Amino acid sequence: MKRRKIFLCLTAVCAVVLWLGAMALYYAYVNDNVNITYVAVSLIICGTAGVITFFLLSSFPDNNLKLRWLKLYADYMEFLDLRENGEKCDTEYKACLEKIRENYFSDNDKNKNRIEKPNVYNVKKFCDFSVLQSGNIYYGCLVIANENLFKSSRFVFKTFPAVFIYSTDDYFSANPKQLIDIAEWVYKDGLNGLLSNQSKYFSNVKICTEQTGNREVYITVVMVCRRQLPFGRLHGKIVPLIANPLASNSVFVADCKYWTGEITDLYHYEKETKDSYGQPFGI
Repeated sequence: MKRRKIFLCLTAVCAVVLWLGAMALYYAYVNDNVNITYVAVSLIICGTAGVITFFLLSSFPDNNLKLRWLKLYADYMEFLDLRENGEKCDTEYKACLEKIRENYFSDNDKNKNRIEKPNVYNVKKFCDFSVLQSGNIYYGCLVIANENLFKSSRFVFKTFPAVFIYSTDDYFSANPKQLIDIAEWVYKDGLNGLLSNQSKYFSNVKICTEQTGNREVYITVVMVCRRQLPFGRLHGKIVPLIANPLASNSVFVADCKYWTGEITDLYHYEKETKDSYGQPFGI
């Protein structure tokens, strides 16, 4: 993130140079000064090149991010090898969740898991970063998401909205796959039009019906940053979410750098069934 901030600062500096060049060009035109025209054109060229270059460098994944993704992939492949050789059979999903919680809470970085606030109207309450300290990590399941999250892109710092369900009930800590059936039911039911209004965001709406086994399940909009997903895109359903529904409207995806091979395998579970995915947000 420090690297990105440096490049964004350099982008701003180059933008100022570009602006000065434009002002100088106007001055040269008004006063018919050829020498200043040469200087102005040089400033415009340098400023434009700098803005484009540094903006792209700030937006693309750096080597550290790529290495994190590759490590996650290596852990995933190691898990698959163990399972294929019979050394891993039934996954203890509750233990996996505890491991990712341990990974997350042992990180002392005060800015951990933060994302950049998207330039979208009325999302302030969905970017309450206090939940990153006060919340806990639970299994969540995708319902629908902005289609841009499913596309490969080098602009990994982009943030888009998605709808997830999750539960604080300990039952789902051991049985996260059951969230998939609930998510599919939610998508088909629409919950009295809750999913039909693409311009209305909602947070931590409680569901408790026979479909959830009479257990409390929440449905909420989550602001998802590409860089926190494996290889920068959404291609699975079950993800760990950071939430505290009693104290905060915000819910965030736990950065994949805290995941384990088992979590990645769960993330990929039934990834081919994408019919339930939609595009609820036209951004």
